Amino acid sequence: MQYDEGYLLVQKSTLFQQWYASTYESSPPHNSYIRHLRQNFPLYTPDRYQGIGRNPLTRLWTTNLVEYMESLMSRHLSPEANLVAKHRLAEIVEGSPRANELTDYTDTLEQAREVYKLLDASAQDQYEIIRIVRFANGVEPNTSGFDIGYWGSGPFSILCDGVIAPVWHPVSLARMAELGIQLQVLNGNLLFPNVSAAQGFRSYYLSQAWAESEGSREEGKFHIIRVDSCHI
Repeated sequence: MQYDEGYLLVQKSTLFQQWYASTYESSPPHNSYIRHLRQNFPLYTPDRYQGIGRNPLTRLWTTNLVEYMESLMSRHLSPEANLVAKHRLAEIVEGSPRANELTDYTDTLEQAREVYKLLDASAQDQYEIIRIVRFANGVEPNTSGFDIGYWGSGPFSILCDGVIAPVWHPVSLARMAELGIQLQVLNGNLLFPNVSAAQGFRSYYLSQAWAESEGSREEGKFHIIRVDSCHI
């Protein structure tokens, strides 16, 4: 059975901006590059981005809380934030027919809402739920746009990592002007407005030496993913 949609809990864009600024923009050697990036792309900032790369909530690595706590004690570590929500997310994902995928999305909106309600009280205003859809040609009234990234192997976005909040494969300084032409089609959510525009950028990205290489296996391929907003 092909699973072509799911639901992610992601950081709200303003919180994603704050995280990125405190983690990368203020620390060398990233700060000089990012300052140059922002000068070239002043509108492409993380607080406007509505895609999949916004630090989605990740499931706990085990559904066995005893095993988890014993592991922490052996390393003198404290439990992580949102432990209850992450544990429930692990149970939901491992109980899904797609449990072999390295993903952190739920199959239904109801499941995502259940996980959201289990977030730490201080974190509930930091996250929102998005619907992600693969192989979608049309849009819906609540569609934010189209992103490009992994499906079944984590929420990596080539758009986010390339220019909006670069971490692993930022655009080279020599290619910034060229990239700017490619990104003129982005909408107000810093996503592609349709599949055709996303396909065009995907082809361009794959031709670039600075970009991440697409894997040969399904989990390493770059998929066009529609992003829809959801009411919590």
